[in-house]
Amino acid sequence: MTDDLFKESDIRGAVVLSNGQITFADCSQRKIIILNIDGTFAKSLSVTSGPFDITIISDKTVAISAIRAVQIIEIDSGNIIESIKTNGECQSIYNHFTKRMIICYVKSKGIQSIQFFDNTISTIVKARSESKSGSIFIAVQDENIFESRAEQHTITCYTLTGEKQWVFIN
Repeated sequence: MTDDLFKESDIRGAVVLSNGQITFADCSQRKIIILNIDGTFAKSLSVTSGPFDITIISDKTVAISAIRAVQIIEIDSGNIIESIKTNGECQSIYNHFTKRMIICYVKSKGIQSIQFFDNTISTIVKARSESKSGSIFIAVQDENIFESRAEQHTITCYTLTGEKQWVFIN
């Protein structure tokens, strides 16, 4: 069953839930695909756009990056709990649990944060030149944001305040 499920897929992100299920952001089919820990199909959830990436919000919710929004989705029902508008295509997304904010890469805007308590959007790092293929991804560890740019073959480390720490060039 899972072979056919992924045949036309464009998986852009994945996260493992606390119950061991694996969720995949399938951009081409506009779905979140959920597999059990043994690889069997659990369910799929239809979404309105994207998803370009996915992050865990809680045991029962995930957030996806979409065309012009971050959408928080309840996993059991598939309902969109909240849709937070962004000023561009939200490509990569990460929930910073300890800081209570979502960090995302928004095309033409840069790396931005969205505060959970009031949905305030702030730019951490302004966009540099845009990638033609759209291959810009972020990862977050403690106080650092790592930006990967496939076309430039670079990884840049920034602090949560946007200060550049280092650049790795391959």
